[in-house]
Amino acid sequence: MDLKEAEKLTKSFTLNSKVITPQLSDDWTYRFDTYYNTDDKVLIKSEKLNISTSINMNIQTFFSEYIYNKKILIDGNHLVGEFAFTKYSITMKDKFNEAVEAISLYQNNEPIPNNELMEFGVYLDNKGETFVYLGNMGYMAYKIQEDGEIRLLSKKSKKRYIVKYNNNSIDYGTDLIQKNSSRKFIEFKGLLNSTEKSEFLISLFNYSKLNQGFLLKVDAGNHLNIIHSEYKTYDSSIVKYGDIYGFNYTQPYWNKESESYFAEIDFVRFQEDILTNSVKDLSNYFINKKEHFEFDDDVQINTINIYVEYE
Repeated sequence: MDLKEAEKLTKSFTLNSKVITPQLSDDWTYRFDTYYNTDDKVLIKSEKLNISTSINMNIQTFFSEYIYNKKILIDGNHLVGEFAFTKYSITMKDKFNEAVEAISLYQNNEPIPNNELMEFGVYLDNKGETFVYLGNMGYMAYKIQEDGEIRLLSKKSKKRYIVKYNNNSIDYGTDLIQKNSSRKFIEFKGLLNSTEKSEFLISLFNYSKLNQGFLLKVDAGNHLNIIHSEYKTYDSSIVKYGDIYGFNYTQPYWNKESESYFAEIDFVRFQEDILTNSVKDLSNYFINKKEHFEFDDDVQINTINIYVEYE
């Protein structure tokens, strides 16, 4: 349970000029107030907690969401079991206790020191959100123009970068963000294994705001991690076509006069130049350029992105 949901289930609220703090009790009773031509109300009462108030829930919702499906049993005007109430809903005992534990976890746990964070570690922060830590790094993202010119899209200085990791995946349009002092990691959830790391990097390039670039360049490293996207593409990009690395330029559908071509590249020399930060325009690595090239549908084609890291 994230912090936002936990706070929603445990936060005090004002209703009918009364400040009420959600609490568990096993002696809740209920009754209804109905009014002519206006909303009806569910009223609840606990002698143990000295609470008597209405909640913002009509009678139909009360029965359809809690009674008919037997989430809650009733005995006369008593609710059987232990529950808590928010302004708008009834909270089961297990979920309420989970919320209380989550609040304690987020607020009381000592933050993990930055120097103990591990690259590609998955961490829970003090706001209940999960991130993958990329380390203390700088990066550059590039795009290749139709003529092979390599254009810098963005360049970021060396900082601690993280990526939001929602339900073991990244959201479309997410971005690398800086881990600043206001965001504290309070729980280590594990390291991405090799398969998870590969899937994470594929998603990072395909679905994040880096999706127009072909290269994420870390400040230092001695190994190129070649990221093969698992989907077939006809977009203009570096691709692997069968066993051949090359650049595919596909004309935009609205510009019928543009050229389309596929150029095999000297991928070994290209990788060497990346590692020494001396990469040139891609046209310098062209080996065999074929105009109006049509791919064979029986041959696998994947987009290629590159991540530089320590081996």
